[in-house]
Amino acid sequence: MTARTLTGHDDLARVLLDVGEVTIAQGRLNGEALLMTSWPFAPATRAERKASDREKLQVFKADRFRCRYTGELLLLPAYLRVLSALYPDAFPYQQNWKADETHPAYWSHTASLEHVEPVSVGGAEHLDNWVTTSMGRNQVRSRFALESLGWAIRPRSTDSDWDGGMGAFITLSGTDGVLTNPHHGGYITRWRNLALEC
Repeated sequence: MTARTLTGHDDLARVLLDVGEVTIAQGRLNGEALLMTSWPFAPATRAERKASDREKLQVFKADRFRCRYTGELLLLPAYLRVLSALYPDAFPYQQNWKADETHPAYWSHTASLEHVEPVSVGGAEHLDNWVTTSMGRNQVRSRFALESLGWAIRPRSTDSDWDGGMGAFITLSGTDGVLTNPHHGGYITRWRNLALEC
């Protein structure tokens, strides 16, 4: 069995099956050799995340709070935290986003900074390499190439009718008790100050 030229997800699945079949027919050393030539393991590099909240907000606003992969509407993360501060039982939040303690909107509708070329495979920590997507898509994407997921970057939306909840966030974050909320107040205050500046 020779090494395949890899072009997508299905090719990679076939490579892994080939490795098992070569192992069965020719032994572990040949199976390992095929794996090392066809899909060698490359440890992820750990780069320090350097995007400031200001830079994140700039990207979110430039992308009109829309996912650059799907065009779906997204919300300022701090807006969702205001909802959790106001309605802790109806819109729960848990600091580690545990699925059984956090409203699913945090995964599906939170604007998240995405690296087009993942940092873990050498992508730059720079404005030219950042787009907006949901937190859920960001987690799915991880270090996979866009092509392997069948994803493509859409052009930026020109619609100006969606602000990702920025206006409502500024108003609601001034509601009694929100900024002093022990679980959310510091985070909300930081983003409120930033939103008022931008």
